[in-house]
Amino acid sequence: MSIPSTQLIQFVQENPLPWLHYDEEIGRLVFTIDNYLLSSYRGCAQYFMRLALEGWHQKAITGAPERNWALDFGILFHKMMEVYYKTFRSEGFELQKFAIETASKYWVEMKMDVHLTHKECQQMGGYPGFAGMMIQYATQFAAENEHLRVLATEVAFGKNKEVPIYVGLPYDDTISIYCAADIYLSGRLDIIADDGFHIIPLDHKTMGSFRGDPLMRFVNDDGPTGYIFALNTILPHIVPSELILKRQCNMISMNLISKAVPKEGSRFKRLPLLKSTAQLEAYRQRVIGTCNNLLADLDSYVRGLGVPRDTSHCSNWYFRQCPYLDVCRQADKAGEEATLKNGFLKLPIWDTENVQGVED
Repeated sequence: MSIPSTQLIQFVQENPLPWLHYDEEIGRLVFTIDNYLLSSYRGCAQYFMRLALEGWHQKAITGAPERNWALDFGILFHKMMEVYYKTFRSEGFELQKFAIETASKYWVEMKMDVHLTHKECQQMGGYPGFAGMMIQYATQFAAENEHLRVLATEVAFGKNKEVPIYVGLPYDDTISIYCAADIYLSGRLDIIADDGFHIIPLDHKTMGSFRGDPLMRFVNDDGPTGYIFALNTILPHIVPSELILKRQCNMISMNLISKAVPKEGSRFKRLPLLKSTAQLEAYRQRVIGTCNNLLADLDSYVRGLGVPRDTSHCSNWYFRQCPYLDVCRQADKAGEEATLKNGFLKLPIWDTENVQGVED
């Protein structure tokens, strides 16, 4: 990987991004990047540039930004879990107030009724079904049943450089692992907890329904691996060192939630996922490799050259048609720009440490 071009550095200086900036003091580009952005780039470089560099978001028929049910519901559920795990062991905790009043407050604030025509929202039963889900969760994981000891909730990391992936060295052809930018992982740990044997992240994942082994989709997912990697770095700043020495820190607990009520068993599953030291190092190297490729494509972008497209994802971008399909199939740049202007809005660039529900 060669050093960044002057064109790329100038572009980043003039257009600082939440996930990439130029640090004048050290004279280097600095990534602060999360799994969502890494996955988006790995899926399709062209998609990534439209979304994470240019900020284009598809319009709904109302002219407002297109709402994403899965993303919105995930944010809503995380808001409720943050409240729950901060209060469920307090003397003043009231199940009805949490599951009905608080759920209603967040449902209305996020304008979730816009999703009432979505199949999963209908299957769940809209707000009443969501409130019922919260009652079920707070009952199954009531204070007397929840064996986890919560150490921290909603721990954000990123811009303060809490989780370094790669910190620059002078360029040297003999160095086997190299990146022309410093890299810091960005993200948010839902819950850090002690189960008596491990200190773990508890990661909430909402799903349409459970099919087969629901853990299999996360075994090779870099998101959970990144959380274990991050935990090992930031843990000394959260809990006493003597506790760390008594616990293993190589596991994440996937807190899986089915929006649909299963025919058998609970709609909530807790499944462990372990990663070895070698797997965590392999993860770090994958992130470095991805960032090197991203720098090369960014350099091509700022020079006015093309970036790669993965056309296998045009009709299957996470089980949906890619939102930029109509843009990419235009005959020329003028057509692309007209399609973007007519069918999209420019919104603030994705910032992991400041994720909020999208408003109409």
